[in-house]
Amino acid sequence: MPSLTPTVRNILILWVGLWLISYVAWIGEVPLTEYLSFNPAALARFEFRGFLGLVTYGFVHERGFLHLLFNAWMFALFAPEAERLLGLIRFRKMLLLALFFGAMVHFLLGFFWLPFASIVLGGSGMVMAVLALNAAATPRLTLRLLVIDVPLHLLFLVLVGMDALQFIATLAGKQISVAADVHLVGAAIGYFTWKFSGATSFGRSHKKGLWDSLAQYLSFWARQARPRDSAKDEAELDRILDKIHEHGMPSLSAKERRFLQRRSKRPPR
Repeated sequence: MPSLTPTVRNILILWVGLWLISYVAWIGEVPLTEYLSFNPAALARFEFRGFLGLVTYGFVHERGFLHLLFNAWMFALFAPEAERLLGLIRFRKMLLLALFFGAMVHFLLGFFWLPFASIVLGGSGMVMAVLALNAAATPRLTLRLLVIDVPLHLLFLVLVGMDALQFIATLAGKQISVAADVHLVGAAIGYFTWKFSGATSFGRSHKKGLWDSLAQYLSFWARQARPRDSAKDEAELDRILDKIHEHGMPSLSAKERRFLQRRSKRPPR
C-alpha cells in the first residue's frame, strides 16, 4: 500500500471520526447521519440540510462497519497515487466534483424514477473516482488480490459492470441499497479528469488538457492557412494592379481600394 498523503490521511480520519460520532449519536437517538446524508426530498423543499448534504454525504457512512472498511481500504490504496498524479489542488477539485455531480445526478434521476429518490451516504463516489483515474493512468498495473493477480483495468471494469447492472435494476423499479448512479458518476469524473488533464509532477509526462489541445489544433490550422491566404492576396493584388494599368485608379471599387490600403500598411517581408 502506498504511503498516505496528508489530504488522504485527513479524509480517512474524518471518515472514521464521523462514523464513531454518528454511532454514538445513534445510541443517543440523535439523527446525525440522516442530517449529513444527501436527502433529495430535502433539497427539493429547499431545506438547508438538502444543500449541506450535497457534499457532506461523502463523509458519513452506514452504521455497519463493512461499508466504511471497504471504502477506506480502496481509498487508501488508490487515492495517494491519484493525488501525486494530479497535484493537490486538482485532486481536491476532482473529489468535490465527484461528490457534487454524483448527488445532482441522483437528485435529477429521482424526478423520473422513484427508486432513485432515496437518501445517499458514503464516500464510494470518491473511491470510484480515484480508482478510475488510476486505471486510466496505469491500466497495465497488476494487483494481488488474495492469491491471484488482477490487472487494474480489469478490476475497474468489473466494478463498473456491477454498478451498471445495479443501475439498470434500479431503473426497472427494484429497490437496490447501493447508489449505483453515484458510483458511475464518480468513475466518469475520475476517468475524464485523467484524459483531459493528466499528470503534472513526480516525473510523469504532462498530458495536454482539452483547451490546450484545441488551441494547438487552431494554431496548426492557422499556420497551414497562412500560406494559402498569402498566395490569394498576391493574386488579388496582381489583378488590381493590372486593372489600374488598363483603366486607371477611378475604376477601382470601394472594396478594392480598402484592399490596397490594407496591403500598404503591411510591413515588408
